[in-house]
Amino acid sequence: MNNLPFRHILVIEDEKSRRIVSLEETIYSVGRDAGNAIVIYDRQVSRFHATLMREEDRTNQQSGYKVIDGDLRGNISTNGVVVNGKPSLSHTLKHGDVVRFGEKAKALYYILSDPSVISLFKNNEDMGESEDSANQTQQEPAIINQENYKTTLTSEKDLEEMSQRELIRLASFPELSPNPIVEINWSGEITYLNPAASLKFKDINQLRSQHPILTGLTNNCQSKHGSLFVREVRIGTEIFEQYVHYLSENKLIRSYIFDFTKRKQVEGALRESEQLYRTVVRQSFEGIFLVDAKTQKILEANQSYCNLVGYSLEEVLGMSLPDLVIFDNEINGENLKAFLIEKQEKIIESVHCCKDKTSIRVALSVSFIDSKIREIFCFAVHKNNEQRILEQEKKDVLTGLLNLSYLKQYWKLIINNAQKFDHQLGLILVDIYRFREINRLFGETVGDDCLAEIGKRLKIVEEWGAIAVHHHEDNFAILLPTINDFKDVAKMAQILLDDLGQPIDVNLNDGQRVTKDHQEIKLDFSLGIAIYPNDGQNFDNLWRNAEIALQRSQETGSNNYQFSSASMTSKAN
Repeated sequence: MNNLPFRHILVIEDEKSRRIVSLEETIYSVGRDAGNAIVIYDRQVSRFHATLMREEDRTNQQSGYKVIDGDLRGNISTNGVVVNGKPSLSHTLKHGDVVRFGEKAKALYYILSDPSVISLFKNNEDMGESEDSANQTQQEPAIINQENYKTTLTSEKDLEEMSQRELIRLASFPELSPNPIVEINWSGEITYLNPAASLKFKDINQLRSQHPILTGLTNNCQSKHGSLFVREVRIGTEIFEQYVHYLSENKLIRSYIFDFTKRKQVEGALRESEQLYRTVVRQSFEGIFLVDAKTQKILEANQSYCNLVGYSLEEVLGMSLPDLVIFDNEINGENLKAFLIEKQEKIIESVHCCKDKTSIRVALSVSFIDSKIREIFCFAVHKNNEQRILEQEKKDVLTGLLNLSYLKQYWKLIINNAQKFDHQLGLILVDIYRFREINRLFGETVGDDCLAEIGKRLKIVEEWGAIAVHHHEDNFAILLPTINDFKDVAKMAQILLDDLGQPIDVNLNDGQRVTKDHQEIKLDFSLGIAIYPNDGQNFDNLWRNAEIALQRSQETGSNNYQFSSASMTSKAN
């Protein structure tokens, strides 16, 4: 048999047991059939499930193994071969790889130093140690000085003869770590390299303290007394993160090293791509904004779009798609990707909510970008189709409040978040008690003055994050976008009753202020309250139940509120 520079083993775990196989031959058949070189005891494993084949790496003068799905005749397995969570027809194994045959049976592939690790366990005298000790060993694996080992192995079968307790200890040993571990003494002499370090840093024994991983570690090491620090090391095109631990009692310096090359490359590519699209987006005269397709957060926007909606760039970047945009045709941010794939439509009608509470209807050109780092929606505004919805369409001239049409559009915005984050919403309908008598006794001009004053007072709800609208002669509505408890709505309703119930100064029809005894009018109000989702899961049902509550409030008498649920009103009171 050929002597490999390193020992290659499989730790097999199946329905029968956990066992170790030392790989020495050129080819191994793997499967459920007893005729295989490596038998896997699992019903989900095919009779001839996979093949292990030794490969020679002439560049590194090393040997390793490749796992192939099926046999060498081209017959693949039923349930496939999965390496490190990814299905694979052929894969060159690396130290620490996990190979699954079906759902349960698996094999862990390790490259061990030959023969130091095996001799350590072969000569371990304390074979009766407790399971707790074994667990402690797993948590804090010891670093071994290879110079202290004595080679006593006499045959290639020694590994197979090791007891199960030895195998458990072996599985937790630093030799099995896929990440390099290097130890030196305070004089800079290498006292330990695990196989991963030997494979990764082949010139470390020649360069010693001049090697980038070891450079500068012994400077003033006596003053560091058990300290731990992290540094980044670059070797050619590779980038490593090195955790250095000073063990003052043993006068050793131990390093745990992680290869961050791919991560740094991905981060660099991401920064470059983000900088590129930010440059393109911000220099465009057309309104453009980018949205993360998964989180729906606004990633970028140019000044043209910010000017369109009236927000600053910082404000826009703190928002999400549902905060700004209402799509037509039942489209929303969550089904937009599927809609684009299915319909292949690139132009979508939308309404954008501006900072000043007005709205803009525009056509959007939509692109879906899959950068393999992040999925992005790119929205471009068609300026020639821009149509600012007129103030009189959205605002009531008399009271200065928004109207019912805007309230329904605002509902479409907040209902998505309410459903997604399981929020409650509140709807309060406000009616002026016997308002027609005011118009009859004092005239419509005085009535209009009263409505204008009520509009001003209702703006207090904006402090609660709510909006108030004037939807009919003496009727108003308030929509609360998020509430924690119905009792909070009851408190708000009482505050409204107290505030609205304050006397209103009015003028006579001839323009002269009345005498002090007659210049104030005190109005009475009734409030009806409905809570989403208990009182309705769509706007029409919620409104209908709020009207029922308002009618009950009117029947009860003025200056009170009622919930749609009578029991809820009782609890609130």
